[in-house]
Amino acid sequence: MAHGYREDKNTPGLYKVLPSLDRDSKWSVELDKSTTMPFAIGVLGAAAPSESGVSSALETAITFAATALSGERRKIGDGFSLFYTPTYVIDGVGVWLTSDQKRSTSAGSPTTFAQLLANTAKKPT
Repeated sequence: MAHGYREDKNTPGLYKVLPSLDRDSKWSVELDKSTTMPFAIGVLGAAAPSESGVSSALETAITFAATALSGERRKIGDGFSLFYTPTYVIDGVGVWLTSDQKRSTSAGSPTTFAQLLANTAKKPT
């Protein structure tokens, strides 16, 4: 069964994923406008839209913490970086990017991500 995209709760770009004080979720997300990654551990991507067709940075963070980062529990205890790049399953309702959008320097663009990695590599430890 293909997921259909309906809406996105967050904009693409860099997020800090922090331990949540809310009982309903272990994590919270906060848009981060900095030019370097705020944490040494980070992930790039997005979880598939929910059954209702909604994508979000929080659901992505929860998914990555439980799957790809599950072996890093000690290292991500204080949080981790998420470069949220939603991609939607194409089922007639998906979002297609034009070549101009792919080359743009918007918050979630490949150019922005590459610059973020370059800035982080140059950052003194």
